[in-house]
Amino acid sequence: LFNSGYTDVLAQLTKVGEVDQAAFTARFEAMKKAGFYYPI
Repeated sequence: LFNSGYTDVLAQLTKVGEVDQAAFTARFEAMKKAGFYYPI
């Protein structure tokens, strides 16, 4: 998901900042485990 341009699209909608792949994956996995993620 990180390499598919997700953060580029998100940056068009809001402020994203610098996010590396490790941080993105950690956050995504935490959201997935919590049940609050939404597949796009």
